[in-house]
Amino acid sequence: MLFRSPVHGGLIAPDYCHDPDAISLMLQVAKDRHPDEIVHLGDICEMGTVSAWSKGIGKEGQIKGVDGEWYQDAWSNSMKMVNDFWTYIRKIYPKIPLHQLEGNHDFWSDLAFSSPTLAPFAKELAFRNQKVWNECGIKYYTYNGDQKIDQPWVDVGRVRILHGYKNVSAQRMRQEHDNVMYGHQHKILYNSWDANSREMRRAWCIGCLTKLKPDYNSRGGAQNGWANAFAMIYTMSDETFSVRVVEISNGRIVDFDGKSYFPKPLSDIDMNLLSLELPPE
Repeated sequence: MLFRSPVHGGLIAPDYCHDPDAISLMLQVAKDRHPDEIVHLGDICEMGTVSAWSKGIGKEGQIKGVDGEWYQDAWSNSMKMVNDFWTYIRKIYPKIPLHQLEGNHDFWSDLAFSSPTLAPFAKELAFRNQKVWNECGIKYYTYNGDQKIDQPWVDVGRVRILHGYKNVSAQRMRQEHDNVMYGHQHKILYNSWDANSREMRRAWCIGCLTKLKPDYNSRGGAQNGWANAFAMIYTMSDETFSVRVVEISNGRIVDFDGKSYFPKPLSDIDMNLLSLELPPE
């Protein structure tokens, strides 16, 4: 999802931040579907304060505002958005299990707060220590690093859900985990390997709810291949399951079981989500 908080008088970094319209569409579908369980795959925040993206261009802890100037990123703003998002989810779904996988962006917080300078503040400020996990009863799963096979996961029926890991193909993930759903690459990808008609082995990459800006995380400004989407898993008691990846096309969800969805201001869905709205570019 990659929440990007406002900086300096409401200015934002438009090239890499969450898409409020995409979030609103996901929330509308979820409310209609009454899920039994919710899993966030990780990278809920850009973590611009400690972002490797900023380090790579010599602007550690800074992001560019819409006026083209560089500003110090506000950690508290990002954490407020995380808190407001999950507080809303828990209010709408007061009893179901909620899961937050830690992604590589979120993991950077742990690396930063392990430094001698910031270690004294880790207990209060580090991402994995945010109060919202306990206050909203969210199970938090810590990341192990970009190249690790043994990333944390959540099992929903026969589908293993994890953030993903760097430079490892869908085939490798499927071999390690059988049926796997992941994010990380921000794309919509599907692979299947069936040994026989009764065996299902699948890998789904389910896109993201991030603005689809080619300037971010691509070479030479080319389109980066990302896609806005989320997924639903349907399971039966005999372990039969079905996965539906719901793609957002041209800012809307078209004819999903006979209904089309259009974006709403997040504050119209709930005032608690006002902090996730962004000023116009």
